[in-house]
Amino acid sequence: MSRKGVIVMNRTLSCSLSILLLLASAFPAISNSQSTKWSENDERALLAKARKGDASAQMWLAAAYEQGWFGKANFPEALKWYRRSAEQGDADAQNALGQMYENGVPETSLRPICGSS
Repeated sequence: MSRKGVIVMNRTLSCSLSILLLLASAFPAISNSQSTKWSENDERALLAKARKGDASAQMWLAAAYEQGWFGKANFPEALKWYRRSAEQGDADAQNALGQMYENGVPETSLRPICGSS
């Protein structure tokens, strides 16, 4: 991929994540406040939808784990849910997954992409 393509992808990802943050504060069922700290109930609700194959829920769950919105960042879980969402064609998850690899994810978080669970 060309450098220009990478720059465009980075801008797209930044814009997408900004929109996601704005949406998170607008939906009380997902976020209890204007802050980016979510409750255990939020995590359980997203996890239930994500496990059923909801690509959007998988993307949100991954972002929450990556950013530490449930407390502490959890990169292995973020990667797992970004991958599942990305495999279903979610462009935001595909971008976020690429961004994590570009930025260098912690080695303990890396698992094979093919055949991962």
